[in-house]
Amino acid sequence: MEYGIFGRNKLIDQLSPKIEDYSISGKCSKCGECCSRLLPVTKSEMKAIIEYTIKNNIEIQAYMLTAQDNWKCPFFNGNKCLIYEVRPLICKEYYCYNYYKSHENIAPKFIDKKYYSIDMWKLVETIEKIRGELKWILEKKLNI
Repeated sequence: MEYGIFGRNKLIDQLSPKIEDYSISGKCSKCGECCSRLLPVTKSEMKAIIEYTIKNNIEIQAYMLTAQDNWKCPFFNGNKCLIYEVRPLICKEYYCYNYYKSHENIAPKFIDKKYYSIDMWKLVETIEKIRGELKWILEKKLNI
């Protein structure tokens, strides 16, 4: 077996699932193929997503709610990521067009943090619960 960079890439090719290149000339095509419902995220990333969606009044469209059984992230609306500004590190660093770059450069960024496997649909349910509680507080407690 070969060692060194080329042998290592050959081994990765043999052992890893193939990642399709949906990019357009190396740039993200916003196709959503990488937008998974299950993601590794930190507590601070979850907090940022919750705060961002409430502050910016981001709601999941009705058609997305009916498609809840699919494996897409609920924050991908078919055209773009609704939480792009606060998307998790895994989303920021994913490269469907450069498989080797993603393996060699991403791993060190994930070492020092604690990640949780989160179902993004469950996070949406949490956000909607918080939004409902905030609305109740505004209506009942502040007479707004």
